[in-house]
Amino acid sequence: METNGLGSQGFPELKNDTFLRAAWGEDTDYTPVWCMRQAGRYLPEFKETRAAQDFFSTCRSPEACCELTLQPLRRFPLDAAIIFSDILVVPQALGMEVTMVPGKGPSFPEPLREERDLERLRDPAAVASELGYVFQAITLTRQRLAGRVPLIGFAGAPWTLMTYMIEGGSSSTMAQAKRWLYQKPQASHQLLRILTDALVPYLVGQVAAGAQALQLFESHAGHLGPQLFNKFALPYVRDVAKRVKARVQEAGLAPVPMIIFAKDGHFALEELAQAGYEVVGLDWTVAPEKARRRSDGWCRRCWTTLGHSVILPTWAMDSTLIWTQNTWGPLWMPCINTHVCFDRTELTHSPSTTTNKDDVSRRIKILELEFSIWFHVWKIFALTLSSFLASAASMGPLSASSPSHRSSGINEYIL
Repeated sequence: METNGLGSQGFPELKNDTFLRAAWGEDTDYTPVWCMRQAGRYLPEFKETRAAQDFFSTCRSPEACCELTLQPLRRFPLDAAIIFSDILVVPQALGMEVTMVPGKGPSFPEPLREERDLERLRDPAAVASELGYVFQAITLTRQRLAGRVPLIGFAGAPWTLMTYMIEGGSSSTMAQAKRWLYQKPQASHQLLRILTDALVPYLVGQVAAGAQALQLFESHAGHLGPQLFNKFALPYVRDVAKRVKARVQEAGLAPVPMIIFAKDGHFALEELAQAGYEVVGLDWTVAPEKARRRSDGWCRRCWTTLGHSVILPTWAMDSTLIWTQNTWGPLWMPCINTHVCFDRTELTHSPSTTTNKDDVSRRIKILELEFSIWFHVWKIFALTLSSFLASAASMGPLSASSPSHRSSGINEYIL
């Protein structure tokens, strides 16, 4: 029983549970919206807060993480908050040095190269105690959210963390990490087990601290084919979900929905849908209607992710939201989110003036019409161009001695 407006964990009672109801497969009045990285450089206030210290010092400051988490909600009518942190705090807690190099990204000065390097890693059971600052940030943020929207916790999946630890940072090929899979399969499984053993108490600790949903990011799934993914990634993704749920129950905590997002992992949709997660996140490479047919009945929800590698102006994003909702239909109400907001994202709301959902709805209806008009214009243009090219190909090469014939053919299609 909740009293004095406080939930079972002593936090303010949740006022907007649309996101959580969608995650549990319940009906919602509208499609909830959130962004995986809704705190980012597109916000001037984010840049100002981040300028005070380096990236990982910010991650270790509960006050700073709380502030960065709340900033987007002061501008936009989002339906969830996601704690500001980073997936690489886990390798740090395992004893690896990680720095964030401006213009380059994460860097591991001493990556894992040989099997014996695994001996450098700390006991995974002690990782959660090293990450108390994340738990403090979650608790502080839950308190300051005052029940406005639910708070999401997250972590990187074992394979994704493994790639960073072996590659020494970001990589377009993951050649070193994949070499481990082929040449050091036993050591690869050993490392993946270490990471899984570290992630389970870390995620449970987030729930105990106040996280109301959890997301596991398998950001580098696309670097594996189906065979390698099923052997080296999927078993550990499943194990994380199974063990976290069991530990949450053992601790007497309320169950939370879990989301798995495997970027470019469209080849494993069926397997992910049966991996023990309430929600499977889809990236922009997956057609929602096909995902619905492939996963219906296996998981509560598949949510679509928009614009994860393209820059969408406001009107395009809004229109895409409408198209996506219409594509899925009323019986499969997804939660729509974006992977990242870019520096050039158009800011239309000040922190002190958050747009309500009625205003957003009216604006989307107008933008839907604009999108429809432009779509048909481009469709006509594409059909005309296609017809012209097909006709030109059928006529074959034209000799230079017949300019009038060539001109009349072109003018026919222009007119």
